Amino acid sequence: MSSHGSAPLATSAASGSNSGDDRHDPKGKRVREETRGCSVEKELRRLKIDRLKVEFCEKTWKPILNYGKMFLNILAKTVRDTIPASTLAWKDVKKEDIELILNQIEIKFDYPRSDALFMDSIEQSMMTYLRDWREMGSSTMIRQMKAKGNPETRELMSPIDYFKNCHLKPFGLRNEYTQEKYARIHCVEMVTSRTEALTQTQSQRVGSTLSAASTGQVAETITTLKQQLAEKNTEHTRQIDETQRQMTEKKVENQLRLKETQRQLNEQNQMLQTLIAKLGIKMPPPLPPEL
Repeated sequence: MSSHGSAPLATSAASGSNSGDDRHDPKGKRVREETRGCSVEKELRRLKIDRLKVEFCEKTWKPILNYGKMFLNILAKTVRDTIPASTLAWKDVKKEDIELILNQIEIKFDYPRSDALFMDSIEQSMMTYLRDWREMGSSTMIRQMKAKGNPETRELMSPIDYFKNCHLKPFGLRNEYTQEKYARIHCVEMVTSRTEALTQTQSQRVGSTLSAASTGQVAETITTLKQQLAEKNTEHTRQIDETQRQMTEKKVENQLRLKETQRQLNEQNQMLQTLIAKLGIKMPPPLPPEL
């Protein structure tokens, strides 16, 4: 911290005795972060516009030219201010936090948010900033948050409790910057908490609606299937009865034909016997059956 010299801040003396605790949030760092924000505001006032237009390279899809570096610096600062340092990996970052970061950046910068390739490069940058932020704080902040967390559940100390522990004096926060950062984190957590509560409530309502709708659909489907099954059963019974009726009619018809055939055979046999008797033909006796 000696490399920054004596910064002309009235609050620096108050935090001097605790430079060991604040070495990952040093005075120089605060001055740079505040200067970056001031530079953006100064440029907006100079150009008399609401937002700075960000251009990007068509090969790397990264911000370039006048406001590219300024955009990335503010993006890195917003990532550090919004995403808790206890976040272990980018996949653990809440979508609400990412949206909040992008919305905050969009207030001062005009960037192609609808361009998928550009937004992919921005997400890669945010992942890098989060990793660097964790690595920078791994030896102090994360270690202290683990040490002061819950030993039974191994839950880390929350960011708000960490800032209270490190930056809160009996008469209040140590400086305006810390107070602003604390308020910002508290606001983000409140918004996130309310968003989660609202989302959970909406999910429960939608779930109840879907459950009721699903129950009604299932009942309607069962009724339809029962009706279709009854209709098929009736049709099957009708087909069986019709088949039996046709078989009965066929049987009667076959019996009648058999009787008619037998009658004709008897008549022919009788005529043959009469003819043999008239002609005096002696018929040989029938051959004995072969054994």
